[in-house]
Amino acid sequence: MDELWVGVLAGEEGFVQVPDTRMLEIGAAPSAYDPLATAFHKLGPIGMIGLDPQTQRRIRINGDAIRSANGLTITTRQVLANCPKYIQLRERAEPNSPRRPIGAVHRRGLTPKQQDWINSADTFFLGTSAALHGADASHRGGNPGFVRAISGRHIAWPDYVGNGMFMSLGNLHLNPACALLFLDWESGHTLHVTGHARVDWSDRRAIGTSAHRFIDFAVEAVIEVRNHLSARWKLRQRSRFNPPVG
Repeated sequence: MDELWVGVLAGEEGFVQVPDTRMLEIGAAPSAYDPLATAFHKLGPIGMIGLDPQTQRRIRINGDAIRSANGLTITTRQVLANCPKYIQLRERAEPNSPRRPIGAVHRRGLTPKQQDWINSADTFFLGTSAALHGADASHRGGNPGFVRAISGRHIAWPDYVGNGMFMSLGNLHLNPACALLFLDWESGHTLHVTGHARVDWSDRRAIGTSAHRFIDFAVEAVIEVRNHLSARWKLRQRSRFNPPVG
């Protein structure tokens, strides 16, 4: 079974153009250090989420992608405007000046520092895929501590009330391959993790919490890219929808 990865694309306002109702032109491509650096030279399924931390707006786009002269061309299959739940409000901390990644470190498990990074995260991104359904990317947010690195090979998080479409969990029911992306908003570093996830629909950990169920993720490979994002972000306010962490 092929590994799944979540990559990251960022740019100035206008780097994504919409020539018609079924197509996007993205003026950026995955960096040489991104786990998707060699992807989409042939037409293939892609799951995307576009998120603006300054407005707490997001849109989910699934379809097919191929490289173009300027970046990527996306033909859409599904387009969903998701609500702002669990999105933390952030503002630019400095101008989006040109910066380049300074290297990637590959590992089979999480280091103690990477575990601390995850344990303090208030946001991450989740990638799933299933035959006949294509790829999907989604956003997960909460107060720090809502997602936990139990060890170097085990991550767990609660599933809060969402849009009720079960696109991510539906894919995991059919195919447990899964990918996670964590951003260090202030430094621009990115942490990409691939592995397999299991949904426990009757998990006792959910009793007395705001979670409906928990997901356990087995880490298989990790890529940390330093200075990956050109923009830097400062937290203004966490989402009022974030449940307490206990």
